Amino acid sequence: NDNLVVGFGVNGLTAPDKNATTKFNADATYTLHVSNDADLDDEATVNVDFDNSDPQKFTITGLGNPITGEVTPAGQTPKVVSAGGISAFAGLRDDPFFFDLVAFKKFVAGPYVPPAGLRSAADGAPADTFAGTNVTYVVLELPVTATTGATASNTGTIQAWVSTSTAAGQLDRMAIPAINTALIPADMKDAFNKGHIDGAINIEF
Repeated sequence: NDNLVVGFGVNGLTAPDKNATTKFNADATYTLHVSNDADLDDEATVNVDFDNSDPQKFTITGLGNPITGEVTPAGQTPKVVSAGGISAFAGLRDDPFFFDLVAFKKFVAGPYVPPAGLRSAADGAPADTFAGTNVTYVVLELPVTATTGATASNTGTIQAWVSTSTAAGQLDRMAIPAINTALIPADMKDAFNKGHIDGAINIEF
């Protein structure tokens, strides 16, 4: 009841033959943003940075003393580092998402459900596009108080989202899964990814 677990993934749809060469971007900072007073401005941030070693090392800042660990290669037992009541993992894992991308694209092009279904005989049977693919994940377990603080404006709900940034600026952001994929037009996706968050995951505590 006292801890919060946050996980975020990048490099989706990594095929098994790319497992050995897929890495976190060493030129990027992956940032967990937390608002604890419903204004969607940062009251707390947690940054995760990676180097270019093999296997990669990561450094987490924003939770007191820096926390360092080693990325877990695909198929290996998770290497979890713990310090000061905080646990962290980073590495390649099987993608848990289930989604039929062929059927989805067919619906978006409609959008309606044909009497015979979203897949014709030529399309084949419904299928999980993500089956057999992997994603690189960062997972943090930390005390709720590390993100809520003790301010009088705490509402009992925190709002969380994640961004990916380089020296060139913010490249990506995500909170509620599939919003960009399903609802943002193709010619607006880059602008959406570079924009300020206008939707976050609400987490009750």
